[in-house]
Amino acid sequence: MSPSFFHYADFTANYAVFTAFVLFFPFPVVSFNLGDCMIHRGAERLTSLCASRGWLDAEYYEWCIYAIEKRLCILLFSIIVVIWSLLSKLYLETVILSLTLYTLRSRFGGWHAKSLSLCLVISTGLISGSSMLSFIVSRYISKEHLLIVGMIVTCVGLNLDPVYPSQTHVTQEEAEINKRKKNKLLILIFCVQLLLSLFNLQQISASIFFSITISVFSVVIEKMIQRREKNENEP
Repeated sequence: MSPSFFHYADFTANYAVFTAFVLFFPFPVVSFNLGDCMIHRGAERLTSLCASRGWLDAEYYEWCIYAIEKRLCILLFSIIVVIWSLLSKLYLETVILSLTLYTLRSRFGGWHAKSLSLCLVISTGLISGSSMLSFIVSRYISKEHLLIVGMIVTCVGLNLDPVYPSQTHVTQEEAEINKRKKNKLLILIFCVQLLLSLFNLQQISASIFFSITISVFSVVIEKMIQRREKNENEP
């Protein structure tokens, strides 16, 4: 059988897993809000335990709940991503995409979902969908074309200031520091993508491309939301 047949068979199998995964996962998380309830209750119990043992001052109680919620959310997301990678067998693509996207988002900022459950659904959909697209792109788009588009997206990212939702309370000084770090990180990641393409590791290179693209679009979306809110609040 020809190599193209095996590529098609692999894609069909992964697409079936992707479809089942995307259709199944959102219902328990969104419909019953299990994500928010589980994480919040877990954070409250851990915080209460710390407070009862004298490890936590009362003034930091609410902050501790928020901090634990964030860590539990990351843990839950990591478990879901591992399950996806095992089902799809896109191990390296999923890991590279997740780590690169998480690193970029920590410097870029960008749009954030209003609830933990929605955040989990969107994040999982982006990771699983992008890893599938990396599979397709690596086989049907040349590395030269991918690098050209990647360079354009990277240049757009270099000219974007980090942006954060108002509730994060990021100072102007912190934003400036993040902007410099973001630009260095973005250039480094694009250089890694370039090296991967030179060594014909096209599927991993495509994963990095999608992580940059998602980060840039997240910033653009948040800027549009903040501009709209500003216009609505103006007399």
